[in-house]
Amino acid sequence: MPAIQFFTLNMKAKPFLTSLALLAGLAASANGAVTASNLVAYFDFNGTTANQSGPTSNASLGGTAALTISNGGYSGLAGDEALDLGAVNDGAYAEVGAGSHFDSLTANNSFSVSFWQLNTGIGNTSAFWLHAPDATGNQRGAQAHTPWGNGTIYFDQAGCCGGPQRVTTTGVVTDTWQHFVFQRDADGKREIWIDGALSVSVDGGAPVSTFDGAFTIGAEGPTKANSFGGMIDEMAVWNTTLNGAEIGALAAGGSTTSLIPEPSGPLLGLIGLMTLGLRRRR
Repeated sequence: MPAIQFFTLNMKAKPFLTSLALLAGLAASANGAVTASNLVAYFDFNGTTANQSGPTSNASLGGTAALTISNGGYSGLAGDEALDLGAVNDGAYAEVGAGSHFDSLTANNSFSVSFWQLNTGIGNTSAFWLHAPDATGNQRGAQAHTPWGNGTIYFDQAGCCGGPQRVTTTGVVTDTWQHFVFQRDADGKREIWIDGALSVSVDGGAPVSTFDGAFTIGAEGPTKANSFGGMIDEMAVWNTTLNGAEIGALAAGGSTTSLIPEPSGPLLGLIGLMTLGLRRRR
């Protein structure tokens, strides 16, 4: 899956770069689409645990975790790899260290976590855990059981485990590749989407926690207990919510970065004129 490519410009080009970023942001906002700045962490696990987009640090593997050919996986592509977490509760996980990379989730009072999973065993496990030192429930800034041992999917945010923190749904986890989105908007609405369909939506969520940037994939946060059994792929964290069309595109097999729109025709024309003007000033 293609990663976002970065390039450098000299000092004379900085005004142009600033204007271009503003234009791209305005165009994307007009279309109601996410932008590159909304994607704060993205791990495609294709031969690397490096973060593919946004300010987040790279992940490291823990326990028996490995990157493994996913037998076609969610995408059906030969050679595609995923994070292999082995059997239920065997201590495997991937983790990002603390930092400021999730500060925008708190500032926006909104976030979304999207990923694919192949569940190979039901147990008391967590698929992801965003650490928040001040949150109850073992620094439970945001986490999901997909599922817990009783077959229930739990989505906790801003602590545990009352109505403002917890949303649940049941009877939907299978032993095939499935797509999940767990998200909370700025008004406190929390949602669980499964395979492109909204499974549950509940208002009244507690304000988003202050995250410390640590991010555990495939296990409970600080303890590394309750490790997931199976594979996880295309793990992404956004500092906003995704709309139904965007979630549907991901569930249909689109790559995470495919949600970030290319500049429109008129915008490309304006960029061309700006580039020409920049060249003439040199």
